[in-house]
Amino acid sequence: MRIFNTIKFLFSQIARKNWISVIFNYFLVLFITLSDVIFLGIFYLLLNKQVDSKFINIFLDNLNFLNEKYLLNYDLTKVYILFLVFFLILKNILFIFQNYFYSNFIHNITLDKSSKLLSVYFSLDFESFNKKESSIYIKQILRDVDAAFLGIFGLVISFFGEITYIIILLFYLNHLLVFNINVEVVILCIILLFFIIYLFKKSDNLGKLRSFNEIKVFKTLSDTLSIFRELKLNNQSKQFIERYKSFLNNYYKSKIYSGLINISPKFILEFFAIVLFFLLYKESKLDINQFFLKFSVLAVAMLRLIPAFTRLSYYISNIFYNISSIDFIKDDLNRNFNLDKKKIEYKSINNIRLKNVSLSYYSKNSSSPFVILNNFNLSLKKNNIYGIYGLSGSGKTSLLNILVGFIKPQKGRIYYNNQLQIPNKISSKYNISFLSQNPTILDENIIINSTLRFSNTIEDINKIKFYLYK
Repeated sequence: MRIFNTIKFLFSQIARKNWISVIFNYFLVLFITLSDVIFLGIFYLLLNKQVDSKFINIFLDNLNFLNEKYLLNYDLTKVYILFLVFFLILKNILFIFQNYFYSNFIHNITLDKSSKLLSVYFSLDFESFNKKESSIYIKQILRDVDAAFLGIFGLVISFFGEITYIIILLFYLNHLLVFNINVEVVILCIILLFFIIYLFKKSDNLGKLRSFNEIKVFKTLSDTLSIFRELKLNNQSKQFIERYKSFLNNYYKSKIYSGLINISPKFILEFFAIVLFFLLYKESKLDINQFFLKFSVLAVAMLRLIPAFTRLSYYISNIFYNISSIDFIKDDLNRNFNLDKKKIEYKSINNIRLKNVSLSYYSKNSSSPFVILNNFNLSLKKNNIYGIYGLSGSGKTSLLNILVGFIKPQKGRIYYNNQLQIPNKISSKYNISFLSQNPTILDENIIINSTLRFSNTIEDINKIKFYLYK
């Protein structure tokens, strides 16, 4: 099943050391649940005036030194209230700490995977990298990783915590649910189950729609901003803005419908709780006062259970909603990569030679290849300046990419210093610079633009000054 394969994949991405944090988070949830159950138990005893517990008396007898100052002279009602307040405060302190710990853990995992994905893309060769547009890479590094680990993995952890909470609470309340399960309850549960399954399927479809429109939003925005000058000159920005608005509107619609699906189980469960109370009252054969006295703690528990079931439904719905994001990054996260951190001593270049180089491109609209170079030969020597001229699309940029090893030709050989080269290894062995037509590469100062490093030494700065004032 798709969802189980997705969860299995996400779990496989978590390092062993991080599983300690997962287990610790689960135990925090367990302690919060137990504190809440004890709170409900004390509340039930107070509500039913059952404050003569032998266990409590034995406990108090062994704490004589606290009697006068803290335990209010064995006034059991006040002691119970004191315990009630204590477990309420304890539960909330644990809850705040668990949320802080969980948020830090999940965000650190997301940060690690987003950084890993960026490293994977940097390890690709030029041709492989150019198979996707930059807008797709940005979406995958930011949105899809966020959806996968914050939107799915985080929710799976919360899901198991919520299940634990519900099971313990229901187990505790089991002695109150002493009525025969009749046909009406079974039918009601089946209807509820099928309706929730239907909602989850709708969430899955909305997730696919969200993912499709999200790609279009990123692509349209990237394309529009990249041709700012042309759009200004031709006064054609309006149609691009309308196109962007259309895709963004569809994206937000999917989020709105998903939000409605997330809150709808709350109303269904509230209706279910009312019907359940009616059936309990019908089966208990108690008068109305006795019924509310006996089942008052169940009413309080329902105030806990309904939000818990609502959160559970929210988690599952959002898992289905975000599951499509995994398809875009699964293969890339499994990819092995190696970014060489060693300092490389680049070799100087005395000559470059291309021999019988051929390169062709295949168009989407044509089955026959478009020939760029055919048995092309070229010889370049040190200290000479060369110019490449030709019509737009004639292969000038392709030739430069072949020379620096970014593109591997279909046929032919490349020689550097009279030595045969493997194309994708050239840039890691030889001292090559590639300066684009743009006046700047990064939106930074001239030093960073010259070295492409954010940390520069005095030696780097002196070299730049030397060439600037030469």
